[in-house]
Amino acid sequence: MAFYDLNQISIFVAVVEQKGVRAAAEKLGLAQSSVSRAVAALESRLGSRLFERSARAFRVTEEGLLYYQRCSVALSGIVEADRLLRNRREDLCGTLRISAPAVFGKYLMSSIVSAFLESHPKAHLHIEMSDHLVDMVPDGVDFCIRLGSVVLDTNLVSFVLARPIAGLYASAAYLKEHGVPSTPEELKKHITLNLGPAGRKAKWSLKNIEKTAVISLEPILHTNDISTLLNAATQGLGICLVPHFVCKQENLSDLLIQVLPAWEHEAIEVRALYPSRNSVTPLLRAFIDFLVERTPVVLNIGKSSQIIDN
Repeated sequence: MAFYDLNQISIFVAVVEQKGVRAAAEKLGLAQSSVSRAVAALESRLGSRLFERSARAFRVTEEGLLYYQRCSVALSGIVEADRLLRNRREDLCGTLRISAPAVFGKYLMSSIVSAFLESHPKAHLHIEMSDHLVDMVPDGVDFCIRLGSVVLDTNLVSFVLARPIAGLYASAAYLKEHGVPSTPEELKKHITLNLGPAGRKAKWSLKNIEKTAVISLEPILHTNDISTLLNAATQGLGICLVPHFVCKQENLSDLLIQVLPAWEHEAIEVRALYPSRNSVTPLLRAFIDFLVERTPVVLNIGKSSQIIDN
């Protein structure tokens, strides 16, 4: 592959446009000797005389004029490319394709996305709410949020965005009719509602200050839709396990009562993924920073953890 010295070419173009070495040197802020050496080196590489020089005259040769016409267009293109990328960085325009779990769409993404787009009006976000794993690179996904343990590609960068805590909740009507459980084991005698994928059984891992209890249950409802789960719980259909921040955001203190408050579900990692550090655009970096800053506020939880490579 041929090597092209853009400095030499830029100096040559300036000499042509300024009609001489001295004027070009002044324009570029270089010594005349430096300009002359650059032109001589360029002529040597090309094997052609670009200028006719004499004590009284300075003229661009036919070869020099042909070379100038092509090079000036090429340099203009480079300048325009630089300007375009600088403006993209400053204006943060472009499109981000994001995948996030349905359960977090309503509470996390909707709030953060609105604020982000207000701050960056030239940005475009394509967001798909789904609990299905995506193959990020083939599917063209720039940024992904997933809950719990995920199989990570070694080419991905990941970090824990949050570790929300969940608790047990039920309506006053349900507790009045079925009683209040006093231990995690007693949950087996109750009707339960599960936030998660469909299946005959569910395992709720609860812990207090002293120990952890894993309870196998057969919920009457499995759903990944938080609204469906909360509606069933407020209607008195059973005990549900949901993140505390959901109940706070929904203002459900008058409709749902926390059950076994000393026992909470072990924190589930909310993990963020993106293809690689080398592919992080200014827009993606801005979105990540925005998400890390806003998530603890939106979810009313502790600060997000640091980014880690896999």
